[in-house]
Amino acid sequence: QNKMSRYPNLNSSISYGINSGRSIDPTTNDFNTSTSQFNSIGINTGMILYQGKRIRNSIAQSNIDLQAAQLDVEQSRQDIALQVAQAYLQVLLAEEQLEVAKGMLQQTETQLAQTNQLIKAGMLPANNRLDIEAQIARDEQNVIAAENGVNLSYLSLKQLMTYDLSKEIKVEKPDIELKESELKNISIDKIYSRSVSQQPSVQAGELRIKSAAISEEIAKSGKKPTISLFGGISSNYSSLAQTLNGYTSETVSVPFTIDINGTPTTGTLDSEQLIPNFSKQKYFDQVWSNLGQNLGINVSIPIWDNQITKSNVERARLQKESIKIQNEQTKQRLMIDIQNAYANALASKKSYNAAERSLTALQASYKNTEKRYELGNANSFELNTSKNNMTLAEFELIRAKYDYIFRLKILDFYQGKRIKL
Repeated sequence: QNKMSRYPNLNSSISYGINSGRSIDPTTNDFNTSTSQFNSIGINTGMILYQGKRIRNSIAQSNIDLQAAQLDVEQSRQDIALQVAQAYLQVLLAEEQLEVAKGMLQQTETQLAQTNQLIKAGMLPANNRLDIEAQIARDEQNVIAAENGVNLSYLSLKQLMTYDLSKEIKVEKPDIELKESELKNISIDKIYSRSVSQQPSVQAGELRIKSAAISEEIAKSGKKPTISLFGGISSNYSSLAQTLNGYTSETVSVPFTIDINGTPTTGTLDSEQLIPNFSKQKYFDQVWSNLGQNLGINVSIPIWDNQITKSNVERARLQKESIKIQNEQTKQRLMIDIQNAYANALASKKSYNAAERSLTALQASYKNTEKRYELGNANSFELNTSKNNMTLAEFELIRAKYDYIFRLKILDFYQGKRIKL
């Protein structure tokens, strides 16, 4: 639109009306007392030649605003990619928890079968079976809860991707290997410097500062003259207009009186007169005969506009300063977000390592309790308690693993890296 304002405009007009009484005939500019119909048509054009660089600055500003809008779109893409990655990891977490829950149920069922054999052999009392059967019921509840977690995770992923909820999908499980050196080579300052130069939201803010500076120049153009070119073609029609078709010769007797020697004498004198013949002028004949053109240059020089231009300049300057502050706030929030993301990644790594150690210890404890149970030195309550502790540790390890993975992906996001697993 700003580019097209460089070119001429073109407008046409047409009017029709009825005059009654004393009015001006638009074709002759004579006063007539009658009823007539009139019609006016015209084509006009105009073109701005100079307006204090307003058009050029407006085009430059539009180009900058377009780039900023495209960066906003890119920022939205990246935000959605991060959300999808989080939802995807949540599906993987839920599926792993379901596998653990099913494994624990199968293990408990195997223990029940072994206990039944030991009871049958007389090595264990029959009531040992009750605790294990109760544990099976709890394990089945855990499986159902894990299955619900998988379904809800898939539902969230489909909704985020605007995928058809009636269609089934199955995500691929990547081979994720967590390395000890994942965070060793990461520096907050390096992440921030890279993020400032690559994050679309920050780049869009810098562009909007430039756009606001141009807005100030556009506002200043209100103090400068405007030079424009104008031209037009117009014509008129009136039902009173007539065309002269020629003259008719006619002899007329004209009476006269003369004084001869003091005596009035009357008589007549034959005289030849030319009488004009008129006919109603046709519409298109009038249009062509009344055709008029105009062409000129207009110069408008502002002298006093009640300080409107001054107010607009001040308003544009304040808007520019406001955008600068907003962009600085964006950078500050970015630094805080990176610091929090790095701290969360470190905390997640420690939680993951602690969960690994906890699971290793509880697995050893469970194996020891299982051997003692087989030898009759531990009861089923102790066995189930040890197993539940190990199951919780497995769940916690899975949760800590995917939380750590997501924290690392957030750091990749701030570094402008493509999010992939």
